[in-house]
This record gives sequence, C-alpha cells and structure tokens, in this order.
Amino acid sequence: MTQATWRKIEELGLVSKYRDDEDLLFYGQIDGLAFLPIDDIPEGVMYICHNTAHGAEDLVDYFDQTYVTGTFRRAGVPQECLDGVAIVHMRRVPLRYPPALWNVHQATLDGEPRTNNQCKVGTIASLI
Repeated sequence: MTQATWRKIEELGLVSKYRDDEDLLFYGQIDGLAFLPIDDIPEGVMYICHNTAHGAEDLVDYFDQTYVTGTFRRAGVPQECLDGVAIVHMRRVPLRYPPALWNVHQATLDGEPRTNNQCKVGTIASLI
C-alpha cells in the first residue's frame, strides 16, 4: 500500500512538495491508517481530510476512494423531472482494496508478518 501511495504522489506531481514542505507530513499519516483498528479507519481518513495541505486533496481523495469508502458511478441515463432538474441514479462501486486486505493492526498486535507478499512472509518465517 505504501508503494501505491508513493506512485500516486509521483503521478500527481507532489514529490517535491513531499520532500520540501513540512506541512505535508500527513503523507505518513495516510500510510499509518494501516495500523488503526479497522473500525477507526473512516474517522482517521476524516481527520486527514480536515488537515490536508493545500494541493494534496487529490491524493487523499484517491486513497479514500480506493482503500476506504469507494466511489459512485452513474447508472443509466439522467432523467428530467417536471421542474427541469435532472435526476441521476448512482450505484456504489465496491472498494478495489478493502481494509481487510491492507490493514495490519491485528497482525501487529499478534506479532504476525505485516505483509501479504508470500515471498516476504516465507523470508520472515525462515528468520524466526
């Protein structure tokens, strides 16, 4: 997940801001969400949303839509109602990566590996 976050930082052109702007320390908070209890993640994202540095909103939106709340897509063609206002039906798009896949809170408490990469898991197990 941290690699995906970094790729998104690069894609959004935020690398120099990340390295030079102390206000953007919240990037570490985004990755730190993996250590919160799963039920606390939405509150953690809301905290980050309310404390996002100017210019980094797209990163937080990406993370929220991809890893926490998902997105919505238009379902069908907009319909007009009598007063000229369009009615648009939306459907929820499931999360690409739900918290159960990337959250390591319980694994950390249990002393288990904090990766889903089987090569790393095997390496960690052989070291123990």
